[in-house]
Amino acid sequence: MSTLNVCDVVGHHPDNRRIFPGSFCNSFLVGIEIELENVVQRPEMQLWQWKNDHSLRNNGAELVVPHPVGGLDLEDALDELAAAFLKNPQWVANDRCSVHCHLDFRSSTLQDVVSFYVGWLLFESSMYTISGKSRYSNIYCPGANQYHALVRSAHKLLKATTRDQVVRVLDSWPRYSGVNLAALARYGSVEIRTHRGTASVTEITEWLQVLDRLKMWTTGKHPSEIVQDAAEQGATAFAHTVFGPLTDKIICDNYNTFFSNSYLNACDVLHWDTINIDEPEITPVEAMADYIISQLGE
Repeated sequence: MSTLNVCDVVGHHPDNRRIFPGSFCNSFLVGIEIELENVVQRPEMQLWQWKNDHSLRNNGAELVVPHPVGGLDLEDALDELAAAFLKNPQWVANDRCSVHCHLDFRSSTLQDVVSFYVGWLLFESSMYTISGKSRYSNIYCPGANQYHALVRSAHKLLKATTRDQVVRVLDSWPRYSGVNLAALARYGSVEIRTHRGTASVTEITEWLQVLDRLKMWTTGKHPSEIVQDAAEQGATAFAHTVFGPLTDKIICDNYNTFFSNSYLNACDVLHWDTINIDEPEITPVEAMADYIISQLGE
């Protein structure tokens, strides 16, 4: 794979803002979108903006940070959010709501993007367990086990050597997927859509910490190196390597079984072009119509 840079391909250049280290999430900038219902009034906030969201009901609205934040700026934004939740207990984060996080990849290579996705695949079941088991079957954020075409698209991105090849993959990547790589073309970010709706800043913070560890560990590594480490270390040891003190959040029920299945998806990203997959034969529409007519005539 070439070392194409995200900013050179999609035209989103990194900004010059520094991350002033805080107690967590110091390694990258992040954008956050929080969906809520029963927002009868929208109080003015300093670090957040209100947006309409027509997919929600009952005075639904979305709170977003207007630009990517990190470190102390992120902590300030979450502190303001916590205060707003406390003052407005009537706000509802139900099954129609979700929390989307945009991880900044503008200063990254496309290899870093694929490496992050391979790392995600290895822990995908754990990620859905953390962010909400109900999200696993949600049509707005399916994972690779439900939408295996995502693995094939990731393989194409891994093998891409030109801007046009990358753009074709991103243009075809479904926005409504657990990990939305199409956001790279629009924002220079990878959108994580799997977290359930919540009005708990503690939950949001823990989720950001998990994503921070995964992005930090996968950056600079080739996808094949990540898969090899997973194979050599085994499921539990590999989780400790990647997530350190957050490992307890990763080791979910049936973790080893899930990891074995996820490992195959990660391998498929590397070797899709060597896999013999029997594609179903496509019957021409005309032939189907002729058959139906023939049956009606009998």
